[in-house]
Amino acid sequence: MFEDEPPASELKSGETAFQQRAFRMTVDGDREWDVHLELVRDKAADWLDARTVEKDGQEHLQIRINLDHAFSEDHLNDNERALNPVLRLAVAMAIGEWQARMQGVKSSAAVRRNANELLRKGLSSVPMADALTSEDE
Repeated sequence: MFEDEPPASELKSGETAFQQRAFRMTVDGDREWDVHLELVRDKAADWLDARTVEKDGQEHLQIRINLDHAFSEDHLNDNERALNPVLRLAVAMAIGEWQARMQGVKSSAAVRRNANELLRKGLSSVPMADALTSEDE
């Protein structure tokens, strides 16, 4: 478990598992991870929750993406093509958080918590320019 996170639990009150995906991947050349990805619905929950859980003597990475979060509602729901790459980014963030923890980074979950807070406070819907421009123009 990430040391700066509370113990993993079942779905929190109000969360409904909408879809589950599971796969195994190798990280750092030899570390195998069983990744359990749950898409949940809960208006009050963060967009991303990630933690390690021990099951049957093995560590599993449990990741929850909240489809009722403003970010998901504005950018992901009803768009499977957009959802898949974002799910991959969420897995990368969760494994990166674990790797940082193993490298001695204290409070590695702060990045995820801060990202959740930014998405909650308006980054989900802030207008962005359609095209990037260079400062040389």
